[in-house]
Amino acid sequence: MNHSLSIVILAAGKGTRMKSNTPKVLHKIANKEMILHVIDACIKLKPKKIYIVLGSNSNNIINILPKKNVKIIIQENQLGTAHALLCAQEFLKKKKGKLLVLYGDVPLLEPKTLKKLAYSKYNDISMLGFSPKDPKGYGRVKFQNNKVSEVIEEKDLNSEESKLNICYSGIFAGDVNAIFKLMGKIKKNNTHNEFLLTDIFRLASKENNAASLVLASEYEVIGVNNFYQLSLAEEYFQNKIRKKFLLKGVLMKDPRSVFFSHDTKVASNVKIDINNN
Repeated sequence: MNHSLSIVILAAGKGTRMKSNTPKVLHKIANKEMILHVIDACIKLKPKKIYIVLGSNSNNIINILPKKNVKIIIQENQLGTAHALLCAQEFLKKKKGKLLVLYGDVPLLEPKTLKKLAYSKYNDISMLGFSPKDPKGYGRVKFQNNKVSEVIEEKDLNSEESKLNICYSGIFAGDVNAIFKLMGKIKKNNTHNEFLLTDIFRLASKENNAASLVLASEYEVIGVNNFYQLSLAEEYFQNKIRKKFLLKGVLMKDPRSVFFSHDTKVASNVKIDINNN
């Protein structure tokens, strides 16, 4: 167990873009709920505790969560991502060490990437960024003197800023006390009428303590907000499992026709024919 690392998973969003009666984080990839993929990646870092921020009426999510080292926090009023994290402050304010903040709808994160982010030694705060083929839909990372100066939400970009090609995944880590000290300075954004967590990077830069940048692959930080993105995440995950088995010596006549569950086990020297179903 790592006594210096706490993790907060933000999963209180209503997920209205899914147009589904099922809570967003309960949609499955390879037969496992998205939020459980995120928790599994976190467990491999052996944190002291995982805090999960949920909205009200989340019993169906709570019912599938592991009980060991997991604390549920309810965000009664959804006033933005910064407010969601502030809901965890009372449980973390006396803690020392590192804090990793991520989301319940980013299911393909690799533990090695999270470890690199959580234990970055360069600055008090580190953010996870990526360079996508198409940056549409993402907040962009702005730099000044090769240091992160701010993250700009897509709807607030001007024509020059829209050309920026490093995007922000929404995931960051840092010293727990430094994070909440900056959080206390975030003001309600008049344009969005909510407290934006991205403001933390602008505030850190103003205090001459700019966040460092850790890069991840685009597929790893895909966020799932609709069924199209869910299908992409499923495709990425299936390709990862197929590659693992092919390299292990499992012969597939048509890998794209074969679909695995997250916990499927296959011995080497097995041959899998084309799945025509």
